[in-house]
Amino acid sequence: LFCHPGFTQALALEESIKTSEERKVSPRSLMATLNADVIVNGTVRDAENNEPLPGVNILIKGTTQGAITDIDGTFSITVPDENASLVFSFVGYEPQEIVVGSQTQINISLVISSEFLKEVVVTGYGTQYKKEITGAVASIKSEDFNKGNTYAAEQLIQGKVAGLTIAKAGSNPSRGFEMRLRGLSTTGPNSSPLVVVDGVIGVALSSVDPNDIESIDVLKDASAAAIYGTRGASGVILVTTKKSTGKPRIEYNGYVSLEDVARSPEILNRSEYLDFPGSIDLGSDTNWFEELSQVGKSQYHNVSLSGGSEGTSYRASFNYRDVQGIQKNTGWEQLNARLNLSQKAINDKLTIDLTLAVTSRESQFGNDRVFKDGMIMNPTAPIFSDDPAFEPFGGYFQDFIFDKFNPVSILDQTSNEGSTLNLNWDIKGAYEIVDGLTIDARFSQQLIDTDRRSFTSKFSFYRGDPGEEVPTGGSAGQSTSSNKFSLFESTIVWNKAFGDLNMRLLGGYSYQDFEDQGFSASNSEFLTDVFSFNNLGAGQNLVNGLAGMGSFKRTSNLVAFFGRVNLNYNDIYFLTASLRREGSSVFGENEKWGNFPGISAGIALHNLFDMSPQSISSLKLRASWGKTGNLPNSPYLSLVQFGVGSNFFSNGTYVPSTAPISNANPDLKWEEQTEFDIGLDFGFLNNKLTGTIDYYSRTTKGSILYFPVKVPPNLFPNTWINVGELNNQGIELGLNWSQLVSTGKFTYSPGVTFTSYISNTIVSLEDASGESLGGREIIELGSPQHGGVFVVRIDEDAPIGNFWGFNYEGLNPDGSWAFTDLNNDGEFNDDDKMVIGNGLPKGEWGFNNSFTLGNWDLNLFFRGVFGHEILNGARAYYEVPIIVDRYNIQKSTLNVRDLTEASIFNSSFIENASFFKLENASLGYNFTLPADSWASNLRLYVAAQNLFVVTDYMGVDPEVRFSDKDSPSAQDLGVLAPGIDRLDTWARTYTISFGVNVGF
Repeated sequence: LFCHPGFTQALALEESIKTSEERKVSPRSLMATLNADVIVNGTVRDAENNEPLPGVNILIKGTTQGAITDIDGTFSITVPDENASLVFSFVGYEPQEIVVGSQTQINISLVISSEFLKEVVVTGYGTQYKKEITGAVASIKSEDFNKGNTYAAEQLIQGKVAGLTIAKAGSNPSRGFEMRLRGLSTTGPNSSPLVVVDGVIGVALSSVDPNDIESIDVLKDASAAAIYGTRGASGVILVTTKKSTGKPRIEYNGYVSLEDVARSPEILNRSEYLDFPGSIDLGSDTNWFEELSQVGKSQYHNVSLSGGSEGTSYRASFNYRDVQGIQKNTGWEQLNARLNLSQKAINDKLTIDLTLAVTSRESQFGNDRVFKDGMIMNPTAPIFSDDPAFEPFGGYFQDFIFDKFNPVSILDQTSNEGSTLNLNWDIKGAYEIVDGLTIDARFSQQLIDTDRRSFTSKFSFYRGDPGEEVPTGGSAGQSTSSNKFSLFESTIVWNKAFGDLNMRLLGGYSYQDFEDQGFSASNSEFLTDVFSFNNLGAGQNLVNGLAGMGSFKRTSNLVAFFGRVNLNYNDIYFLTASLRREGSSVFGENEKWGNFPGISAGIALHNLFDMSPQSISSLKLRASWGKTGNLPNSPYLSLVQFGVGSNFFSNGTYVPSTAPISNANPDLKWEEQTEFDIGLDFGFLNNKLTGTIDYYSRTTKGSILYFPVKVPPNLFPNTWINVGELNNQGIELGLNWSQLVSTGKFTYSPGVTFTSYISNTIVSLEDASGESLGGREIIELGSPQHGGVFVVRIDEDAPIGNFWGFNYEGLNPDGSWAFTDLNNDGEFNDDDKMVIGNGLPKGEWGFNNSFTLGNWDLNLFFRGVFGHEILNGARAYYEVPIIVDRYNIQKSTLNVRDLTEASIFNSSFIENASFFKLENASLGYNFTLPADSWASNLRLYVAAQNLFVVTDYMGVDPEVRFSDKDSPSAQDLGVLAPGIDRLDTWARTYTISFGVNVGF
């Protein structure tokens, strides 16, 4: 109320009337003075071209009152008095402030913003002006990040970059996000983009708190990623953290979040269950999901301090996160700290940058299977029972049926936790030898120590033998691992102008070594639970020789020489060429080194033809070609590897043997990926409307796979070799319209990303000898009911991710399955199987909507994925009426109520999983604070994620599954089997957050 302009004006009027009475001034004259409004007219033009600017915002300073220029650049505005100031602002131009004074006509010219002309994009080993970029590069700044409960850096840009898919099915907070850039780039390992943080290659993205990130740049095509050689095949994510602006500043950001179940599996309740013939009434009414789940409460607090003096700048941040999962007893607590320090010396010719970052996390992982057990438990079963038969299990009811356990007992009688310590440090020195010539060197290290601990009570039936119906006797285990890398790099950069030609030369050397090691131990048959996992030697099976123990150590290194040249002729013609020669210890003796070139060119048509910025502000055509590589997961794949083999009897005892577990391959080499890209960057209406469109074609040869070979002459039936060829093609589109609508207090700015995956094809699956993996079924669906049933087929000249099985046509009159008889022989066998779906999407889109109304801001971000199918595992296993006496069944079983057979895998379990969702919504209020206020800025907001999802998929979450790793037959072929929804997906959730941002 006291801030309302009307209230303030009334107080001023009352005070003025009192003063007028003292001075014998009539109130009528005073009112005339107070309402002496001034009408100001004028025109706004572009300073360079002298053309009128439509859509320019004019605000009366200190108020929300304003106007906007029309199509001719003219405006008219009423100001309260001659002391008012008008602020003129327009996208891409420097703002200008004019005091009205006695003027009634104001004509001004706006100058194009130098920041807009010189917008910087981070590229490999440096930066470039956006106007000079010739590859497919996307740049997302912090102001465009997704808001709300974003506890992982990937969430900041989910849906924001055309061609980059970021997905996580379900709501497990300890499960990471998967990233794929431009579809599936490899049939082998490392299908996610390489991450580079502040120039350090391979930093774990989990070590960077989202609030510390200033920008994320994505190198999408091979020409841009070729500078990273062997690790650029799946694209590169460049993360830049926040640095000091030089001014002393303290900021606090915090929020609290509530996460609740939006969708859980649709199963039968008590009455629906008992309506099925053969059901068993155990006398209770239990909602198992309510017993297993909770409202996840999370909180986040960030404090940052930044500033500096002459030659010195710093920024330190401290982050605390406490994230609860919707499964009881799950979540994690994390502390993170980061220091960025920069010091100049030797007359500012030497710059030393130091970065320190540490992350400590304590996690409770819960158990992924409890929601599955909650889905199949009889809804009439009790949680506890007084029956003496269950006393050995702590009173928890058990069914003693294959692969079925009381899920509440699992949560209560087991623990699964761990801790992670991540330490990163980087020091870099850069010295300017002469003007334009700089040499630098850096040394970086990352150390990740992980500790996992698990325990199962001696009273637990979980993992017990249903045939014996006895407790497990208890088990416990611990494992530790240490992952370390060290990186040394040095570059020299020369910038030189030759008239209209600007040239930038880069040369560099890189050496990186890796060391991974770990240890694990387990034991069972404990006499008491009191030790938990803290006294593994107390288990009786250590004496019996049945305890477990293991350890490993792996080392490898990379060395590279690289160079790049950037040419800019008169801001019209641009050329970039690079080459990286890299060697790695992980490859065969004959193939240690590889060459990775890249070349791209662009032409600024708007400068070539001197186009008007009012119509075509920028128009750049570019094309690129490049080659990148991919590293395997393990450093010893080219060598004969030995492991523990079968036991043999010697001298009255069984002795374990050592036997080969893979064959040597001295010709194992880089996976090679070549890519062609052609793109168009454009801007219209003084760059209010900007966008980019790309077409790409990518070919991958020599993926590293575990390939079956003949024995003899080989010692082992599988060898790691280079196999096959893939081809990906697609189209990407990004559009942004700044202030599409602008009417004084109100603005609306939309943005769109769209990706169409034209093809994702297996061209060949042959090795060098001509043997092929093509024409085979892979990925076993598994028990119950589907042991030995393979559901994905890989073929040459066919798409990746084809589901393979019978085509469902309904039920026969006797309740048996009816499938399509392809060969019309009257029988159903393997000859009747066909392609029944595909797990990869055909495209995706994002739609961002930003609104402002005075001090209010609203953002709505929608995301959609279309054209993919998902194998609904819950239906494949538990949509069968005849199993109702043992398992609860899916509500969709009502559609096949008359089915009299066991489940047979078929097309009815393959569902269209296209969806669109309100991914993120935020509403905030920015307080207008006086100059002498206790704070410089204050914003309160409420944000929500996944408020709704529209889909036909009957499962929990229609999100894309990029690979399948849970099949016993997967080996390393799981990446060729996207789209399988197994039973470990947590319920889908929505989140509401309440937050504050304040600066001092």
